[in-house]
Amino acid sequence: MTERRPRRPWRLARVNPYPANPVYRFSAWGVHLCLSLIGRRQWLDQDKLPASGPVIVCPNHVSRFDPVAVGEFLIWSGRWPRFMAKAELSRHRMSRWIFQASGCIPVERGSMRAVDSLGPARAALEQGDCVVVYPEGSETWDPDLWPMTGHTGAARLALATGAPVVPMGQWGSHRIYPPHRLRRPQFGRVPFQAVLGDPVDLSDLVQERPDHTVLDQATNRIMDSITALVAGLRQEPVPTQRYDRRARRRLPEAGEEAVG
Repeated sequence: MTERRPRRPWRLARVNPYPANPVYRFSAWGVHLCLSLIGRRQWLDQDKLPASGPVIVCPNHVSRFDPVAVGEFLIWSGRWPRFMAKAELSRHRMSRWIFQASGCIPVERGSMRAVDSLGPARAALEQGDCVVVYPEGSETWDPDLWPMTGHTGAARLALATGAPVVPMGQWGSHRIYPPHRLRRPQFGRVPFQAVLGDPVDLSDLVQERPDHTVLDQATNRIMDSITALVAGLRQEPVPTQRYDRRARRRLPEAGEEAVG
């Protein structure tokens, strides 16, 4: 793994020339400055993020603070991310403006309309954007905060568009915003870690109309890659089973048929 110091916020235009919305750009500066005060960054293997062209970034999800930490990491790695995010945020008065400014793609979670979000996501990839998909669909419910079973949305996008899937492991945001109110927040300069992996090889699974078996295989490969990166950050062995939210327990094999 290679580590690189974050660039200064006033050099953001040189780091990332994409003509992002001014509100998005201003927010990125503000977030970077705030996290410099409350956090200590360890950013690894940023060079594995393609400098241009379509890419699907798949991080693990441990906290509602994740989009802030993940977004900052990707912006200062050279790309303006577009998150697939729950549609409720686009309707909330406080979050609607940043949702729209950052080009988030709304997802109607828990309904058949979730698949409709793949259309705008596919269009974003076709125009060369960086699309962030949380394969777990929500914050992990694993008691030890390991990645859960994944939904098939990222796999569907990758197999349909040919865009590379870059797995991402991140750790530390849960200390600022503890998940599910099970833990107390930490104060002081909290360490934030993030690392990118090599693109997940799905070439042998490309089909015109992939069935559920193929989608589950692709999703499991993505989740395995993410989990391995998280294990490296935590310096702990990868669990032998993965938590399934539907079953409310860890299962020997991962995979869901839902769209994330």
